[in-house]
Amino acid sequence: MTGSGPSPAYRDELITVYLGDCLEILHALDEGSIDALVTDPPAGIGFMGKGWDHFDTDRAGSDGTLRGRSRRNFVDFITRVMAECQRLLKPGAHALVWAIPRTSHWTATAIEDAGFDVRDVITHHFGTGFPKSLDVSTATSTGAEPSRRWLGWGTGLKPASEHWILARKPLAAPNAAANVLAYGTGALNIDGCRIASGSGGRWPANLILSHSPDCDTQGCVPDCPIRELDRQSGYSKTRRILKPSDCGGNTWGGTFQIRRGPRGHTDAGGASRFFYVAKPSTRERDAGLEGSPLRLADPYGQHRGRRSHDKRRFDGRPPRVGHNHHPTVKSVVLMRYLCTLITPPGGTVLDCFAGSGSTLVAAKSLGFHAVGIEWEPDYVEIIRRRVLNCPSPAALASEVCA
Repeated sequence: MTGSGPSPAYRDELITVYLGDCLEILHALDEGSIDALVTDPPAGIGFMGKGWDHFDTDRAGSDGTLRGRSRRNFVDFITRVMAECQRLLKPGAHALVWAIPRTSHWTATAIEDAGFDVRDVITHHFGTGFPKSLDVSTATSTGAEPSRRWLGWGTGLKPASEHWILARKPLAAPNAAANVLAYGTGALNIDGCRIASGSGGRWPANLILSHSPDCDTQGCVPDCPIRELDRQSGYSKTRRILKPSDCGGNTWGGTFQIRRGPRGHTDAGGASRFFYVAKPSTRERDAGLEGSPLRLADPYGQHRGRRSHDKRRFDGRPPRVGHNHHPTVKSVVLMRYLCTLITPPGGTVLDCFAGSGSTLVAAKSLGFHAVGIEWEPDYVEIIRRRVLNCPSPAALASEVCA
């Protein structure tokens, strides 16, 4: 940080949080000072009418330009933010940038236009989404009864996945190995993110699964993606390849691969065992916020429509009330996995859309330094409390700082 830069709203031995416009603050930070970017930017859909994702009316940005809801202007805004992030990252540093499937192509375009190389897309499946769909039979009815012709027709699917776009700042060395030696960046922490099994762990995949919040030690609820995947895949066994005959004898997979040592794993179960499964704690959202006001905190079900005053959930259950009222709180367990994947030992993680601070809590629990930027004072206070509640890396050994 240069001496003339902005003053942090919070700082401790690992975490620095700034309150304000991310473009202004990013511009004031030092070039080449960041090792990894993990962030959850707007999606460009006016989510729940929130100001940070509301592009219905053109408004002036901090630099005097107009930001609108159109694809062109949304991509332009995200491109400028990503270009500043790219400037701060060391050569070869990786980024994981959140997006929804509906506008992920906009976000990916912006990332590329900012100078990153898109390397992959991690798809995260979950079971907490609720469909936002118009009942066509009611909307097209000319009388008191729904239209029989369009009975059962709607306008939207149930959201059950999100994208984390994996990108990398171009290398400044001839290859990845040389870049790692020169800057400490350019590689992924494969062993740190292996999927647990009895023989060393599987290679991490570009698919992540999360249990539904209502799953417990007694089993999974019906809409849990892990349960559904295992139901469809059925029970199967795999065995570790120790010699060519284990996989067909003198074949490419048998002879050639065995020269590289034993391959595969000996285990059994459903298909979910091939992927990382995040197990978020029910305490994550509100940990450290005790004593703060209770507010409506039910992002997926509190509104039947963005313009509706009906606060009942789509499934008929009462809306959730909690201390952490941010509408898109990310799982700390998930963010720990993502930070581990792309951050080198002792590195610094940047989150320029910090929200309620899950990335920063995850980074601190892992012993990483982290820089967060958030423009809403209420959320900065939530971040401060949550980060204070996570005093050491050992405190988040399995689920959440408590």
